[in-house]
Amino acid sequence: MAAGNNAFLTNNGTINLHYRDIVAAYANQLDIFGNTTLKYDNIMGWGMLAGENSTLINNGTINFFYDEADSAATYGLFSHPMYVYENSTMINNGTVNVTGKGSAGAQILSPTA
Repeated sequence: MAAGNNAFLTNNGTINLHYRDIVAAYANQLDIFGNTTLKYDNIMGWGMLAGENSTLINNGTINFFYDEADSAATYGLFSHPMYVYENSTMINNGTVNVTGKGSAGAQILSPTA
């Protein structure tokens, strides 16, 4: 996965990620119940993402909605509120909210640098 290097990103508003929309968009390509002939076996969502030598500042709100329809599906569903590569800085002055039950493979990952 490629992310822009030397970026400076600030969120002063609201970022909403609805997994129902993402799952629906890729449903015909997802390995939902062990069908290994399909292209994807997980979905990753990033609230804010940047490459090396970058800065992320969240002054607003990042919302993850685990509202996908099939709670028994086995594909991985990963959430990264904030994620940067090496030699980068993350500052969270805002809030991160997670709502919903999620599917069997849902995971919320802490901000990572």
